[in-house]
Amino acid sequence: MSERNRGSIKLSFVIPAYNAADTIGSAIRSIVFPKADIPDTWSVEIIAVDDGSEDDMARSAIASAGRMAAALNVVHHLENRGKCAATNTGIKATSGDLVIILDADDEMVDDWPLEFAEVLCEWPTENQVCYCACRNDRGELTTDYQGGSTIVTIDDLIRQRYAGEYLPCFRGPYIRARPYVDLGLLKRPCEIVSYLSFVADGPFWFSNRILRHYHEGRPGALSHDLTAADKAADMARCYEFLLSTFGDLYRLKAPTMYRRKLLRQAVYLSLARQPGAWKTWLRGAHVSCSIESVGALLVLLLGRRFCAEAVAVGRRIRLIKRYG
Repeated sequence: MSERNRGSIKLSFVIPAYNAADTIGSAIRSIVFPKADIPDTWSVEIIAVDDGSEDDMARSAIASAGRMAAALNVVHHLENRGKCAATNTGIKATSGDLVIILDADDEMVDDWPLEFAEVLCEWPTENQVCYCACRNDRGELTTDYQGGSTIVTIDDLIRQRYAGEYLPCFRGPYIRARPYVDLGLLKRPCEIVSYLSFVADGPFWFSNRILRHYHEGRPGALSHDLTAADKAADMARCYEFLLSTFGDLYRLKAPTMYRRKLLRQAVYLSLARQPGAWKTWLRGAHVSCSIESVGALLVLLLGRRFCAEAVAVGRRIRLIKRYG
């Protein structure tokens, strides 16, 4: 039986937030005040996790809920612990049949109840995780994949067949028992490690229903200025853990992708001014990824400013994926 036909359903939205006073209100209002009616058989709870913010994030969150304040629970970290820790704190506090993770600087689309009803109709009960599609400020999909809803396997994730930005949704009992992998990174989370861990338990469902409005490059956002030394250091640690945990799988199923990951790690080590960049580049450089090899070499030689400009140009001409 699909979730849609079960009768009453409780949805838990988790919003990890750090210094998000300017944006979290819009995120919460998009959930509780959509233009399409929330079905009477659905109940909604929102767990907003204040990850040691230095602004009035919690006050903004409460004020934004208005007459729906009873649906909101603000949980506090006494100090900044990073997005994965905040997400896991929020997940632990949920009680819903389904758990949806929404960034504090994004929103649900205006008609999300209608779209999510369709997701519930198609989402196979045996799949514990569902990726839902997003659009950016220009109305573009945040993935190169333009097809219909489908199953996503571990091979697909390793080969980045569906790389992009999505709205992650989980069956509640599963994600409460199997939270995100937290590496203690404060500036940039390592979500790919978590998703590979999840998909190792079984395939995901990808829905082409658009549920999230994704904002790019907002100042203070985790995706803003990825060449900064502190964010590069987090990503270097992410790639170290990723390749030590899943490196054998990459080498077996996608050796060129494995080399590309090594080249990215080399770039992040260089941007973070950490040792090992040249050694890592030598391990990754190969004719099968010649453009990436040359690009990484130039970053190691020319530094952060070149990297930022090269990435911007590469994304404009579609040489570098905008997302994922």
